[in-house]
Amino acid sequence: MRVTVRASTAVVAVIFGFLSGSIISHAGGSPARALTAVLMMAVVLSGTGMAIGVPLGVVNDGPWLKRVLALMLASYCLSVLVNSQFHSLAADLLLLIVSFAPACIFAPMGFARGQDMG
Repeated sequence: MRVTVRASTAVVAVIFGFLSGSIISHAGGSPARALTAVLMMAVVLSGTGMAIGVPLGVVNDGPWLKRVLALMLASYCLSVLVNSQFHSLAADLLLLIVSFAPACIFAPMGFARGQDMG
């Protein structure tokens, strides 16, 4: 069961990390769309953090949580850097630093909730 949970959480992390990065990078510098893109990024990364934290908490696999979280954030970073229309290093780094907060907060919360359930 542990192998199945590891594989499924890794797949979910890569898919949703990449989709979230793609969504936010297509805001295109428009102030009207920027708030919506940041809100969608926060919701998707928070939900993905919970989605990978809860199953790993049920099987009590703490070290794998760090690996899957790093995998999700790496796919997010790759997607933002590849799809960004404006390649400003400072803006991309600021966006990446801000985007790590929802995932890094909600994944441990999901893990703790999964441990209570399991």
